[in-house]
Amino acid sequence: MNSNKLFANRSAHQHERKPVMPSPAHRRHTLTDAAIQGLVQPWVEIDVHQLSAGPYQGACTTLSSERMHLAHEQQNRLVHKTGILPNNTCTVSFAFRQTSGMRFSHVSDALDSLVFLLPEQTEFDVQVPGDIDTVYVCLEQDRLMAGARILNERLWERAPRELRAYNSPAANTLAAGMVSLLDPLRLTGTRPAIPLSAQMETLLLDSILMTLDQATEAQIGDTPEYQARRRANQRVKMAREFIDASLRAGQLPSIVDVCAQTGASLRSLQYAFREVMRLTPVAYLRILRLNRVRGELRTAIGVETTVTRIATNWGFLHLGEFARDYLRLFGERPSETLVRAVSHHSVG
Repeated sequence: MNSNKLFANRSAHQHERKPVMPSPAHRRHTLTDAAIQGLVQPWVEIDVHQLSAGPYQGACTTLSSERMHLAHEQQNRLVHKTGILPNNTCTVSFAFRQTSGMRFSHVSDALDSLVFLLPEQTEFDVQVPGDIDTVYVCLEQDRLMAGARILNERLWERAPRELRAYNSPAANTLAAGMVSLLDPLRLTGTRPAIPLSAQMETLLLDSILMTLDQATEAQIGDTPEYQARRRANQRVKMAREFIDASLRAGQLPSIVDVCAQTGASLRSLQYAFREVMRLTPVAYLRILRLNRVRGELRTAIGVETTVTRIATNWGFLHLGEFARDYLRLFGERPSETLVRAVSHHSVG
């Protein structure tokens, strides 16, 4: 039985590789904080920030072996995921869309029928609205490319150097098959999932290769609108890199600083952020700082930690306004986040 047939039947009924953290082969994580969504996928560094308002609820189901990882992500709020794949690591991913507005790097409003191939050492920048599921497999790029060249040496003579989106008639079957491997755990939490054995790895890899072999690259780059979005995405990327570097250094960049760093006027920067992030640069920077505050509150250990100290460290001087914004974004008061964290560490 070939691998596409196998999955059809199932659906019908940083730059150096990080050491893989020891964990069970398959797990379902119920999440109440967007930042944890990346932490439960330790094979690649992923930063996740919540962008839309309201209490966050999510889940991430994973199935792993030493050489391959499957993940199925769900969340009820708009989140922003960023990171970079390590050497010799690539991902093949899909989205199950109920609403529009998903963006995968420079590909906006991705279609259900697309399969995404993200190669090694590639930065990713993904916005996923609530009610959109994503499923992906993370595997060794050399292994994938070796098989692809056997099937079509001309097409895969060189590995992609950036994100590629493909149309394939087998995409939906492959995506459904990947989810079906996780379904026993995802739906019941008790029935054992099929182990990701060497044989299952081979079958899954074969199905991925057959899907890519039938694919044509999505024609998404030949319109003026697409080129304008790509330029906007590059400008936002420069701005985010500067903002992230400043925040890591304990500095709070102003919009003037961002414009100076990117060489953009305020109007051009606003256009780019609205096009890519669906936010103004001012709103994005404020939401990012709110997420940083939440991260510190959530990991607070000692009772000497105060909301006021952390908030002011991140540039929030009007504490009443800060508390209202925090409550609106996360669905709880900052003091509630702090109390829960301190209590958890005290019990631990």
